[in-house]
Amino acid sequence: CGQDGNDQLFGEDGADDLRGEAGNDTIDGGSGDDTLRGGSGDDTLTGGVGDDTIYGGSYNGATHTDSGSDTVDYTNQNKISVTLEDNENTVSTVTIDNDGDGSFTTGSEEQDSLYGIENIIGSDSAINGADTITGNSASNTIYGQRGDDTLSGMAGSDELHGGDGADTIIGGADADYLYGDAGNDSFNVGSTD
Repeated sequence: CGQDGNDQLFGEDGADDLRGEAGNDTIDGGSGDDTLRGGSGDDTLTGGVGDDTIYGGSYNGATHTDSGSDTVDYTNQNKISVTLEDNENTVSTVTIDNDGDGSFTTGSEEQDSLYGIENIIGSDSAINGADTITGNSASNTIYGQRGDDTLSGMAGSDELHGGDGADTIIGGADADYLYGDAGNDSFNVGSTD
């Protein structure tokens, strides 16, 4: 664990759990299936090789990953909007509606920058958790959780879970698995879904 200052944390070959806490931290998981948490501040989180889970949202930061199937978890945030980019060197910007007013233009939101991410777990807020999450050409796994979410898989063999709420789930190209879960959901499927 880091402290209140600007920390540099480096993982080893195993499955590390690294937490930055307050301050502008630099965290590198190294190889292994790591769990990274930035905390408050402008943090840079690098998952490295392995299937990493990165908890986003309480910082304005950049997240980089290498090989593996990597997940960013926004369970404890309000409404999010994210579109994953195909090129791992191109930033995917996540906007978080901190005040829960349903708007991304109030100036109260935070932004995370993601590189090389395949999987997203959306907000679990029952009141403000109406997420908009768009995948890329990788095989994405996306969980909307609670709220009226809009999930789009795009290309790749995706797995999309709406969670509670009246969700809109769009499969895209390739063979996808679409799950509405609780609520009145609508599906837009291709011939291979």
